[in-house]
Amino acid sequence: MNKQPGQNDKHNHAQTCPHIHTAHSNECPVKPSAASCPYHGKSNAATNGPAARRTASIAAHLFQAENAYQEQTSVLPFEAIPGPRTEDERTYRTDNHAYLMRLHDQYGDVFRIIRRGKPVVFVRSADLVRRVLLSEDDFDKTFDADHASTPTLQYLMNIMQPLLKTAEVFKSTDNHQHRFLLKSIFNASDVFAPGFLRVVRATLETWPTHAKHFDTLRASHHLVFAAVMVIIMGENQSYTKEFYDEATNVLEHFEQRYSKPMFDVKINEEDEAVMARLEAAGLAVVKEFRRRIGEGTQTLPGQSEEITKRSMLYTMMQVGSGHGGPGGDAAKFSDEEICGTMINTLLAASEGPASGLSTTMYDLVRNPEVQERFGREVRSLAQQFTGADYLNELLENQYVHGTVLEGLRMKTPVAIVQRRAMHDTTVGSYAVPKGTIIGVCIAAVHKDKNQFSCPHQFDPLRSGLDHTFLDREQCFMTFSGGPRGCPGRHLAVTLLKIAASSIVDKYRLVDTDQPQDIPGKVYNLLSGMSEDYLLNCSSDPDTTGDS
Repeated sequence: MNKQPGQNDKHNHAQTCPHIHTAHSNECPVKPSAASCPYHGKSNAATNGPAARRTASIAAHLFQAENAYQEQTSVLPFEAIPGPRTEDERTYRTDNHAYLMRLHDQYGDVFRIIRRGKPVVFVRSADLVRRVLLSEDDFDKTFDADHASTPTLQYLMNIMQPLLKTAEVFKSTDNHQHRFLLKSIFNASDVFAPGFLRVVRATLETWPTHAKHFDTLRASHHLVFAAVMVIIMGENQSYTKEFYDEATNVLEHFEQRYSKPMFDVKINEEDEAVMARLEAAGLAVVKEFRRRIGEGTQTLPGQSEEITKRSMLYTMMQVGSGHGGPGGDAAKFSDEEICGTMINTLLAASEGPASGLSTTMYDLVRNPEVQERFGREVRSLAQQFTGADYLNELLENQYVHGTVLEGLRMKTPVAIVQRRAMHDTTVGSYAVPKGTIIGVCIAAVHKDKNQFSCPHQFDPLRSGLDHTFLDREQCFMTFSGGPRGCPGRHLAVTLLKIAASSIVDKYRLVDTDQPQDIPGKVYNLLSGMSEDYLLNCSSDPDTTGDS
């Protein structure tokens, strides 16, 4: 019999409501009301509508991690977690992804090691990853690198880069208010996209059409630097040369430091000095930007005023200014904190996309059929559309989207995501004491055959490449996940789509030998271009070194 609108359907509710998580119950433990359960008591039309389905998806995403553990009937002691107990530090430091993947293959989805005298638990399966990253009440973010940091610099193990401590938004402590103030930037990829396209095309004009060898990793860093500065201050970067040069010096300094086997992770006086010079140059940019905004001269003719007013520096300078916008009534940011946020954003937001761009180029070399189709898609769009229409179609193209995300899955720029147990809790069937560090090796998750079929195959059309939510069965987590995941993920993906497509539109990528006279990189990518626009990439850029 057909149901009438408004008639309750328990079976439909049992399939939809995230509170019902057993095969033996179709009774929702939450009393039926719009405030307590968004699914219970609704009609078929309501629960099957687009808005209701999205609400169901979001709520199920949030509830499932906790609810899945309510069915556990026994908890094993912490000491029962398998593992080698003592970490092989040299192997971890020189071959970290492969080392952790081997341990997962040997011990399963959960194992425990001892690092610097403290136990660290690693998890891999989708349900455990979701449990750790989505459970705000049980796990909080931690860098676990105080031993390597100083009063002014915080070492980040996941990107092998120290950042300034003056920027609250980058700290592991509760910083949701600072993140909220910058939310309008993180969610404005559509606003920044035209600026990305203009700066990427301008940068590619400086790439040679004939060179014996061309370092694509360094070139990718410079290209991404320029694009990230669009987010930071808009398109007018005419007075940033000294800051840009100091940022390049910082990049080269830590690249050299951290490419050496068994490097000392502790920040030293030279590290402090190069970061201090960058901070001084950054303060000069902040003050000049403030002056030009006051005079109305920051946005030059032909540039986007909207991009300027959505930029990070402009947004932070409006806080407490009485001019409205996010946090208009909050306390003002000092120039020092604005500068620290700018520098940390440039370093952190450039490292991942730059490495991701260069390794994706390498994967396109290894998969010429993917490169060929990728190029056809881009050129077809360029023939059919122009201006804003071209950009919109490019960013919505399924193959472009899949190629970029699959590149990030194959060789993720970030090695480790870490959380800390806030109290005694459980991970899987094991008890976990308060203060325990929980690690997730992203490469191990992305190469887990139980989550991604044929995980070593480059497939832009594979399922599970969702950079917004952690899927229930396939955790694509290049940008971590949950409430403490990377807030700039949409900006990064937008930038990478534009950069990768612009490169493939101009060059054909082919293999070449590794020259002996050019120093190796953390991501060992070198390339050469010939007169017929051949971009040659060499060396497998798998990640090595400390996480």
